[in-house]
Amino acid sequence: MIKTFKVIIPLLILLLCIYSTCITASAGLYDCDSFIDITVDQDAANKPLIPVNMTLDIPIKVKYSITGLYAPYVAYKYQMVGATVLVYLSIEDTPSWANVTISPPLLIMTPTVEGVTENVTLTVKVDRDAYASQEGKIKINFSVEKAGAIKGNVFIRDVEFTVGYLPSLAIDFPKGTVKSTSPDKTADFDIEVNNLGNALTDVKFSLLDAPDGWIVEIPSDVILGTSTSKLGESTKKTVSLTIKPPHGFGYHNEKEVIKFLVTPYNFDNSSLAGPSYEVSFVVQSKGYSTPGFEGAFVILILIVLAFIFRKRQKIGGEDKK
Repeated sequence: MIKTFKVIIPLLILLLCIYSTCITASAGLYDCDSFIDITVDQDAANKPLIPVNMTLDIPIKVKYSITGLYAPYVAYKYQMVGATVLVYLSIEDTPSWANVTISPPLLIMTPTVEGVTENVTLTVKVDRDAYASQEGKIKINFSVEKAGAIKGNVFIRDVEFTVGYLPSLAIDFPKGTVKSTSPDKTADFDIEVNNLGNALTDVKFSLLDAPDGWIVEIPSDVILGTSTSKLGESTKKTVSLTIKPPHGFGYHNEKEVIKFLVTPYNFDNSSLAGPSYEVSFVVQSKGYSTPGFEGAFVILILIVLAFIFRKRQKIGGEDKK
């Protein structure tokens, strides 16, 4: 009897080890890998993203499938009981000047060999610190949670986009926009232009109309830096405007409105322009004008004075006699 137990006990232990090994091997045998195929809408991603005012939505297709020797069998069993796999989406890295969200942040996927596709949207918005034409890169994490025989996995995808040009100016007039002058003098104005945009900007001044006989002088353009650049260019400059009224002979009492268009252009790409700002200046010219006769009048006055002086001398001499 004792001898029988001595034989049976080792056999039972051996059978238990074999059973345990078979169970473990069986569980590992049916394991499947998770795979995600990510497709980004490049047409949407390539659109220049204008800072502050614009939001860029980038559609992304997420296709989930399982692979492995027994993947068709596992997929069939999971579908029979309505089992699903969870995929978590998160933003892993993004530029400091960009605000990024992805929706929905969770996908509930049915495991299949052929793959099932869900749509998500990456939404991007950037602030004024984003320089025009700057490239931005967003790193997205797709994390698949383990579900029984289906292994978990992590997939990373980079999505790139380009910052667009934000044309924005602040215009001020330190000396005002209304002046009175005389025909022989000029009306001088200062136009202070500040670049609030996100690129080196060429600001052009275009005269809309000039009344006959009025002379208007202003620089054709001025280059302004931007606060988003690290080159240290000045973002603000003052432009001098000079308006000279007609000075034909006679009395003048004229009032005119001089109008300009101020338009910002991207310095590196002149095809990119912002809306034009219309500015107006009012000048009133009042007084007498004697153009070209001032020197003659002076000479004539000197001659008359000399004549009067000599005549008085002559009369004084005759009186003494």
